[in-house]
Amino acid sequence: MTRMQVVIITGLLALLLAATAVAQSQTRDRGDTLRVPPGAQFAPARLEDRPARGLHMDQVRQRYGEPRRLRPAVGEPPITRWYYDDFVVVFEHQWVIRAVSLDQPPVQRN
Repeated sequence: MTRMQVVIITGLLALLLAATAVAQSQTRDRGDTLRVPPGAQFAPARLEDRPARGLHMDQVRQRYGEPRRLRPAVGEPPITRWYYDDFVVVFEHQWVIRAVSLDQPPVQRN
């Protein structure tokens, strides 16, 4: 490779790096504005509004009512999920192991 070719390649690489830096600085300063209409925001269930670990299924039903959807037990130990409006309760056997807030309603699967 001749000295002239090395100079040309080096110059092209420097130009490419400079163009990339300029492009990044121009896009970094821009952003999208997200406008959420009043009332459309999600307010997650507070921790104290969800069943505590260790509650029995009967206690959950008594305090929170019937779930709007049940997912039957799966696996060993059997894991069951009950879906309420703001959270889902996960049971191992008949005992709560976790209650998780839902960002959106669960997807119905057939």
